[in-house]
Amino acid sequence: YVQRRIDEGASPATVNKALAFIRGMFAKSVHWGYLSVDPTQNVSTLKTEELSPDALTEQQVEDLLTVLKGKCSYSVVLVAVDTGLRWQELRRLTWGDVDWNFGDFGSIEVGKSKAKNFRVVPLTERVHSHLKDKYEQAQENSKVVPLMKKLPVLPSPLDSSTPFFDVRRPLSAAGYKIGIGHIHLHQLRHTWATRLRDKEVPLDRIMELGGWSSYAMVQKYAKSRPTHLIKAIAALNV
Repeated sequence: YVQRRIDEGASPATVNKALAFIRGMFAKSVHWGYLSVDPTQNVSTLKTEELSPDALTEQQVEDLLTVLKGKCSYSVVLVAVDTGLRWQELRRLTWGDVDWNFGDFGSIEVGKSKAKNFRVVPLTERVHSHLKDKYEQAQENSKVVPLMKKLPVLPSPLDSSTPFFDVRRPLSAAGYKIGIGHIHLHQLRHTWATRLRDKEVPLDRIMELGGWSSYAMVQKYAKSRPTHLIKAIAALNV
């Protein structure tokens, strides 16, 4: 089956998804007593090449934010592209995690992340300004101000007491509108890391801010753009 699918032109990832489905059916058959042995237990998945999504340029970031301005997804995208937080970290973010007095523009405290570590991420000036406005609006709308700390920073447009769930459609639509095609939320984490590397921020600082556990993971996200590689070699011409 695997070889036939490959011969038909299916990608390794597609074949692996089909195998996972087939394995699930056989596993259930064994569990329900229809089969005594799972015939797929010794079938290995195919190796796949994990490709990192392209990071957006500064101009593309600005164009994206301009298109989303005034929409519910704007806040999520702005915070994501300027903090590098993961989807689940963005959803868990509450006003109690925001420290307005840290540094020049405040910070957010990120609890245990994928790498199981705690970190503090300083805010950019535009994120500070945007969140400050949202915080004041939330205070005006909140019936019990002391409970503000438990409210999500990035709430659902339908219920301010629950975090947003999905911005895939508006984000993808905005990507097509500015001429770069489909964009997904995790791509903004790659963009954030690459933007920091563009500014010559050391990899160890990017690793700490992003909550990665190894330099290999940082380099996977914080790519050197071709123009910077050209500039690096140009230094030999001096």
